[in-house]
Amino acid sequence: MSYHDIDYDDDAEEESETTLQSAREELEYWTEFFQEQKDEKPEEWMFYRNPFLDPSVYAFWILADEEKELLLH
Repeated sequence: MSYHDIDYDDDAEEESETTLQSAREELEYWTEFFQEQKDEKPEEWMFYRNPFLDPSVYAFWILADEEKELLLH
């Protein structure tokens, strides 16, 4: 396989329809991810993150605008 044989489809992610269920799953995934970071390395969490913010806040910020909109409405 050469460089020219690779098919780059940048719009592939945008083609899938975002549903409320997929938005909830994405939020849950990122919330767990940030909670693990906070639990495993609390010193780093306190230094790099605002210790007064819950991991779910950081998870929400990562979501796409469509996902945020679905979760809020």
